[in-house]
Amino acid sequence: RIGTSGVIRSPVERVDHQWIHSRGGDGRDLSEKSVVVIGCGSLGGYVAHLLSRAGIGRLTLTDNDVLGWDNLGRHVLGAAAIGNYKARALARELAQQMPHLEITGIAKDWRDGLFENPELFAGKDLVVSTVAEWRCERPLNDLVRKTGMPPVLFGWLEPYAVAGHCLTVASDGGCFECGANEFGYFSKAVAQFDKPPFAKEPGGCTYYQHYGPIALMPVASIIAAAVVETLLRPTTNSSLTTWISSEEHF
Repeated sequence: RIGTSGVIRSPVERVDHQWIHSRGGDGRDLSEKSVVVIGCGSLGGYVAHLLSRAGIGRLTLTDNDVLGWDNLGRHVLGAAAIGNYKARALARELAQQMPHLEITGIAKDWRDGLFENPELFAGKDLVVSTVAEWRCERPLNDLVRKTGMPPVLFGWLEPYAVAGHCLTVASDGGCFECGANEFGYFSKAVAQFDKPPFAKEPGGCTYYQHYGPIALMPVASIIAAAVVETLLRPTTNSSLTTWISSEEHF
């Protein structure tokens, strides 16, 4: 009874998907959408981060690489994830940040993941690949053109992040292989270089490219935006979006 006991004031907080992504987002409901992200490196990590903030209900992340100290400068993950598989660590981190979403990390190349689970792409609305590796993405391109799997969105950076591309491959129109030569070089690249734009690690055999997280963020944004627009307005036509950096960056 109120007369014999105290009244305790308790705050009530809304934590449902609709409130989180309408109050702190643009109000578009993506709670029932499901997306596979192939590649959780520097570009793919930020794309996955943005997609989680957009409120995509189910994210499946695949990558067979481990986070190293050399990745830390431009990766969305921090030092606590060093030595862990990027896909699992990123899924765990994003799930902690956005616990109302269903986020799964698969520490495998997508081809191995599909071999072990033929239903990997079943029921998904879209597949996003940021691997930028011809041998890995060419079979994915073939798969979307020859089967009934959902559209695949390829996103990649040009050397030094002077430009970036977002190619959505659907059932009609061009495809990833249509715009490349037999070695995987994109015919509509913005920049050409007289020398190979790669640096070699001191004392090692690994090559890498120079660019930082600020340079790659515009490309991550256009990829994430293309994902959301394709989910909300499904299309059967392929399309290409290209971002070009400032003259100073060139």
